[in-house]
Amino acid sequence: MRIPTSVKAAMATAIASAAAVIGLSAPADAAGGDGVCQVREWCLYASVNLGGSLYDYSGGDTNYSNEKFLTAGVGQFRAVANRALSGDNRNLTMYVQAFTGPNFTGTRGVAAPGTSGTFARTYFANLESHYFSRGPAGVAPAPGLLR
Repeated sequence: MRIPTSVKAAMATAIASAAAVIGLSAPADAAGGDGVCQVREWCLYASVNLGGSLYDYSGGDTNYSNEKFLTAGVGQFRAVANRALSGDNRNLTMYVQAFTGPNFTGTRGVAAPGTSGTFARTYFANLESHYFSRGPAGVAPAPGLLR
């Protein structure tokens, strides 16, 4: 069945309008990648004790090589992959599953909701991907993600 061009144009306009409305209703505190560590985000820092430059994620990421630390301070403009020294799980209901390899490979560490700190030796300057989960998905490997 052939759809007339005028119907296709009307459908495209309707879809674009719906997308614009949906985009306007996105929560402001879940921006991610804006250099502000907010509620519901996983924030990585270029220095210990949540210091230095940061990069914030509102969702999972398969490869930290694509992002650079954003804010002023030690590490600014450097790739996040294998450089983060501390993290902050600002999501109060979700766990962070963080990995030493891209695409959720390598050693996995878990950060419980609302936890933060300097990374344990295994993960110190050695993280490349993460995702959020509703539970810890098993027991976190020793020595654990955060010290």
